[in-house]
Amino acid sequence: MMGDVTESLPHGPYVVLGGPPFEPSANQTSLQMFDAIGTQHPVLYVCRRYQGSIIRRIFKGALGRTSTKLGPGLSRLDSNRFLLVLPRIVDLLPLIHPEASRRLVSQVIQCSVRRTISRLRWERPVLVSYWWMFPELVSMKIWRRRVFDVIDRHWGYAYEPNSKVRQRNFDLAAETARVSDKVVCVSEGLVTELSGNVAPQLLPNAIDLERVKRSAVNGPGVRSNTAVYAGGWNERLDHELLAELVRRNPEWQFAFVGADPDERFSHFSNVKFFGDVPYDTVLRELSQARIGLIPFVSNSFTESSNFLKILDYLASGVTIGATDLASLREWNERYPDTFKILENLEEWDELFSCAGDADLRTSDLLEGGDMIRYGTMTRALSLVSTA
Repeated sequence: MMGDVTESLPHGPYVVLGGPPFEPSANQTSLQMFDAIGTQHPVLYVCRRYQGSIIRRIFKGALGRTSTKLGPGLSRLDSNRFLLVLPRIVDLLPLIHPEASRRLVSQVIQCSVRRTISRLRWERPVLVSYWWMFPELVSMKIWRRRVFDVIDRHWGYAYEPNSKVRQRNFDLAAETARVSDKVVCVSEGLVTELSGNVAPQLLPNAIDLERVKRSAVNGPGVRSNTAVYAGGWNERLDHELLAELVRRNPEWQFAFVGADPDERFSHFSNVKFFGDVPYDTVLRELSQARIGLIPFVSNSFTESSNFLKILDYLASGVTIGATDLASLREWNERYPDTFKILENLEEWDELFSCAGDADLRTSDLLEGGDMIRYGTMTRALSLVSTA
């Protein structure tokens, strides 16, 4: 499915305790690393039951074949990649609170993982964990090494109003970091928050460059005056700013990819909500647009994030307009001609005025070679290295 660097990963096998696979509608770091590792070594992806069918669908489309069932919950996706779907009880019980439920789920997962590793006849696999809520699972003696990849501020979700539950999330993440041999975080904000008892390394997100090339629409004149926002439609968005941008630029089309219709935008004729679409569709829309939008509010969550959409935007060749967040300024410094930090509506007006002439082909951008530093295999090499 991918392949941007030919260096060798440390000896396997590997087990990935994966995050929820939002694919095919979004990019996903845990699946990227699973895919990259699987190009060289046997690797098992562990997920909850409702996620398993999504992953099978992804790999059926990418590899052109169906999975092979090897046992209860266990499937072979190809010669190196395996999938373990956990027992249904893991979907039914709370994972954090109450503590008795969390411990029961943890025991179920530990038993399932042990049994599967034995069935596969693997010895001392390397663990790559995206789960933060089961430090006792990470500390099991069966692992040769333990890598904790922190890709989100799990303890700060706005949908969790209970401060005690939020603190419990943080305590579990901190304990998981403590029992790991290596901790990496996708942003400086996450590094700072977890630096109490460990020394996390900064390792930003990645992008599958070959997939971008395959999905892009290339050719002269393919870009139109379209501004794209790709991603979740939630509390991190500055909806008032976004509505004002739509109002001030009636000659531009606004494509909100990944979002369902919002009544606040129903009276605009230049807005289209795409809903939940495959990731390849996101890349195709970006390759035909001229602006990528990051109109976020400033809060603890956005300041601790390393947004995957930034790499999608950069690789697709759109001009990026973003609100002024500390977590985004490095991108502006690295790509000042492409990544614009905008502090007021006049600066946003200038962006839309100038971006109408941009007609960069995605393939031209990728051929330059600079984006290779963000390739998925490059990240996988850094992630599992012993350094």
